[in-house]
Amino acid sequence: MGMGEVVGFRENLSSWGLWEEEYARRGFKTINLDDFENANYDMARIKHLLGIKRQEKEEPVFHAKNFGKPRDLESAMERAVDPTKNF
Repeated sequence: MGMGEVVGFRENLSSWGLWEEEYARRGFKTINLDDFENANYDMARIKHLLGIKRQEKEEPVFHAKNFGKPRDLESAMERAVDPTKNF
């Protein structure tokens, strides 16, 4: 584990990725980490994002696979500097 790394983060990201793939396989739109995090794990605050089917030709977005790519790192760094920002 590297300095500053959150214990269990990689395992949680991997688990999230597996569930996200299954959710998408069933035809639903996935939920990005920012929305989930902004809800502070209060499912009632993101209930309106759950169970939404994708359009017929709409490709799924796999947020877990994309996590750590430049956009997500930039967003995480900006939140660390100003945690009041919503992205």
